[in-house]
Amino acid sequence: GGLLLLGGKLSDLFGARRMFATGWLVLLAGSVVAGAANEIWVELLGRAVQGAGAALIAPSALTLLMMLFGGEPAQLGKALAVYGAAAPAGGTAGVFLGGVITEYLSWPWVFYVNAGPDARRCRSARLHRPARGDHRDGRSGGGGLRRRAGPGSGMGLGRD
Repeated sequence: GGLLLLGGKLSDLFGARRMFATGWLVLLAGSVVAGAANEIWVELLGRAVQGAGAALIAPSALTLLMMLFGGEPAQLGKALAVYGAAAPAGGTAGVFLGGVITEYLSWPWVFYVNAGPDARRCRSARLHRPARGDHRDGRSGGGGLRRRAGPGSGMGLGRD
């Protein structure tokens, strides 16, 4: 959980979109390392890298939701509800599908199966950038995002 604070701060400093894309790239690298591991310490290293990537993704994803739907409280509520429901649903599906993949393919495929979708997420996050000078990319620009998004949206680490 401690890396989430760092991920929130990096999102505030460098922009939510940039950290979102970087997080997917780090997660992808960790998956490939863990899948290719021949020794347990390499797999554990890959899993740690995956965790660091997830710590970049989570706070930046929430910041992006706040930026996209912050002006419309009803839509923001719906977006946060979908976000909140997706995590436990994904975790449940992951446990089930992980067992199926391990049974019928092999354990490294549990890590490799995410490589394609992760690469597409990286590409998609980089393609959908705002025009130059538009600070909707997650940088607070002196605290502006923090005022719009509300306290706690940047994990309590904003520049306000």
